[in-house]
Amino acid sequence: AQYRSQISKLGTSDAHVAGFEQLANIFDESVDEGVRAALVSISSSLSTLSTQAGNKEHDTAVRSNMQVLLNIFREKAIRLQDIREDMQSGFRSTDISDLNQILENIAELNTSIKNSQILGNPALELQDQRNTLLDELGSYLPISVKYRDETIGPDQTVEVLDVSFIDTNGQRHTLVYDGRYSTFDTNVTELPVTLTMTDANGNHVQLAGYQKDDKGNDVYTEILGSGTVKGTLDLLNKSGDFDHSDFRGLGYYEKALDAMINKFATVFNEANKEAIPGTD
Repeated sequence: AQYRSQISKLGTSDAHVAGFEQLANIFDESVDEGVRAALVSISSSLSTLSTQAGNKEHDTAVRSNMQVLLNIFREKAIRLQDIREDMQSGFRSTDISDLNQILENIAELNTSIKNSQILGNPALELQDQRNTLLDELGSYLPISVKYRDETIGPDQTVEVLDVSFIDTNGQRHTLVYDGRYSTFDTNVTELPVTLTMTDANGNHVQLAGYQKDDKGNDVYTEILGSGTVKGTLDLLNKSGDFDHSDFRGLGYYEKALDAMINKFATVFNEANKEAIPGTD
């Protein structure tokens, strides 16, 4: 039980680390030259031009270095978009698909184990398989596992397993109930990425996405608490300081890059207006 209560926290961290490793390939300039080196080159060429204003060769050097910087900005923006698209696609086709398959397999094993117990066979090998799947499921979501006795005849009971998780609002959701199981669905075509669940009892629940607040405004809400699914949603949907959320996901780096480019263009254009009055 302790293992399963902690494995979902590890799942959150694993998802975050996987995302940051991809971002590091874009922004880590400790080895490869990037924005910093391009800005140094621009500064150097501007300094040289300032001593020989109107020199065509030095003017060309400034323009060339500016183009290098713009190409770097463009390349980083494209790579960020590629990461987002790959992550969104993988979330739907891999993470959520695998999660649904695990839940279905646990429910099927529940049925097989129950039938074996009715015939007097404890089905220990099937129970081991189910335990392995439960451990795997625990990395996706913070789960709670409960065993109960079900009466199947006079003086005859079998042990049945149910699985649920409690969201951040304290509400319990049934993932597996005997032979029934929940299914998850996600929409990755729009932001924020939404996640909904039809639980084992047929109830529909939105786990992540926009919800109306008391004033009727759309507010992003996520109630998973921990797990790989939450970690990936953090990366896809949260922008840290830019949306006042608790995590700097992909949106933070996209918006930070946009802000840097906008600030650079604004300051440089204003400086040129002062240098050449009456020009745009």
